[in-house]
Amino acid sequence: MDDALNSTQLQELSAAIAIAMDSIQNSPVLSAINALSGIPLHPYERLKYDLFGADYKDIKFKTIDDIEVPESVELIEYLPQVTKTSDTIHKKLLHNATCEPQHITNTAFFTLSNDTIPIPDLDKHREHIEFVEMVKHIPVSNINSSTALLYTKKLLSEYIRIHG
Repeated sequence: MDDALNSTQLQELSAAIAIAMDSIQNSPVLSAINALSGIPLHPYERLKYDLFGADYKDIKFKTIDDIEVPESVELIEYLPQVTKTSDTIHKKLLHNATCEPQHITNTAFFTLSNDTIPIPDLDKHREHIEFVEMVKHIPVSNINSSTALLYTKKLLSEYIRIHG
């Protein structure tokens, strides 16, 4: 008996292998694994992925130079608003730490419905991430005594605009 395959058997085997390979490549499990491989593991990168979508790395966030300098505002005038905003964020984070598990939002950007049910504000969270990205990319080597005051005014006005 000859162990060699005839051409018909070879064609049938090739077709069976092609069908098996196609079914493996198109399997839901493999599709899920491929989809998961595109999701970032680092929590901050995952947050950006969740908030901005899979193309989050292509987004050009605004820079400190994109923020207009507020007209005739003294830094001391920002203090009450920054304090109020900081207190609000602190209370919301405290809510997440002390509320019932079904009311946790995993974000400091939400409103409370009936004083208990949090409704996440994803737009505000996106703006906050944009602010963080802007701060991360401030050219520190360019900061001197004149730009420090300018940057401070820009950052505080943007912080209050977003969180106020």
